Amino acid sequence: MSPAERPGPNRPCGPGTLYLFVRSERVEYGAVQRIGADRQWCPQASVELPGAGPAGPMPSFTALQEALHALAGMSSPQHSPRPQRPIRVLVADAWLAAVVLAWSPALTRHGSAQAYAHSQFLVAGFEVLAEDVIRMDDAPFEAPRLAVAYPRALLSCLREWAHRVDGRLASVHPLSVAAWLLMQRPGRSGMPSGPGASGTGAQALAVIEGNRVTIAHSLVRNWRGVSWISGLSQRQAHADGVTARTLADTWQRLCLREPGLPSVAHVALLDLSDGNAEPGELGAPFTPIGPQVQVHAALMGSLETRAGAHALCFQGVPLPCTRWQWIVLATLVMACAVLAVQLIRGFSSASALQARIAQTERARQPAATGKTWSREEAARVQAVNRAIRELNLPIDALLDALVPPQDIRVAVLSMETMGRTTNAPSQTVGIKILAQACSGADMARYVAFVAGRKPFGGAYLMRHEILDPGENCPYRFTVEARS
Repeated sequence: MSPAERPGPNRPCGPGTLYLFVRSERVEYGAVQRIGADRQWCPQASVELPGAGPAGPMPSFTALQEALHALAGMSSPQHSPRPQRPIRVLVADAWLAAVVLAWSPALTRHGSAQAYAHSQFLVAGFEVLAEDVIRMDDAPFEAPRLAVAYPRALLSCLREWAHRVDGRLASVHPLSVAAWLLMQRPGRSGMPSGPGASGTGAQALAVIEGNRVTIAHSLVRNWRGVSWISGLSQRQAHADGVTARTLADTWQRLCLREPGLPSVAHVALLDLSDGNAEPGELGAPFTPIGPQVQVHAALMGSLETRAGAHALCFQGVPLPCTRWQWIVLATLVMACAVLAVQLIRGFSSASALQARIAQTERARQPAATGKTWSREEAARVQAVNRAIRELNLPIDALLDALVPPQDIRVAVLSMETMGRTTNAPSQTVGIKILAQACSGADMARYVAFVAGRKPFGGAYLMRHEILDPGENCPYRFTVEARS
């Protein structure tokens, strides 16, 4: 660890979240100090990985474990982390495995999605164990998704180091994901504005870390104009490091595989390497997004905001709530309690008002008194009703209906209503006809004639008699006609 990497008296480090940056060639940890509206990265210690070199292979997890042990021993009592201090880790993409998953119905369920992602990692040539943790992004429905695999050995090393420094592993973030989210919001976390860091969401991002180049790209955006990573490509440079030529060749090869990428006008460049090509030597379409010191502090600070809740990040042990979180929670509980009391009072007032309205309406309605009729009074009422019914009879229409045609030899002698001399029900409307016919056939035809005349609904022969067989019309009969 160089002296410049230790925090001096003029670079105080606050007791906030501790950040660990696992790079491809070394590991370092520190804190982010907020000075006004800016953030400043305060490194505390840095250790080179054993066997790491520009042209060498990727260090093993055993080398990473040794480096983390050495890093934990460098913590001085003055700057030792507090117990249960949250630790957020930023990991270079070289330590992880990433693959783009084509859309499949298996992605709609968690169990089948994990199995589908595991099979795609094997097809792509990655050795992913069953104990490794796979995270997939939350791309829109039927869109390709990016999956990242966290090796179990890596997570074990990080948990062990967090325990040695008396901290708690809060989250682990891929470097490309944190840089992508930070690039889309240049006005946050101390990120400087620039042509490669448009707030509308750039479509391509190149990250140089150590001797490797990682290019994340996206060709689609959602309805809010925000793009997500739909492709991730990594390449290791030669022993001379990542040069402008290496970066241009990597971009050209990727454009040949993705026909839509040549339309990207600006590719944001995040250079975290030591001693690579200067920004002025880079040609189009690469545009650096800021000085490395500011970008480093902004990357670490962004892990507390959008990147901390990203679907591709690994979430560690949940941390206890802070004082401000408890204050906000207590405020919400009090607001809900006040709202519940107001609702209960409003419901009680509405119920009481409805009861008073119903009572007022009942008071306005006159009380119904039941009338008990005696037998004589009921008989008089029925007689009055029959008399009214007789007065309402259409006498003229009834008389016209009783006149027989010329071919029926019948004479009508009398007519009387049934309500006056009979015991017909009060709802019956009809008359009784007394007539005399010259023959039995004429008598029968007349009864049928009256039954078919309006306003009668039927006619019945009640009785008949023969007065004197020697007379011309000896048949006298009585007919009841009802409507």
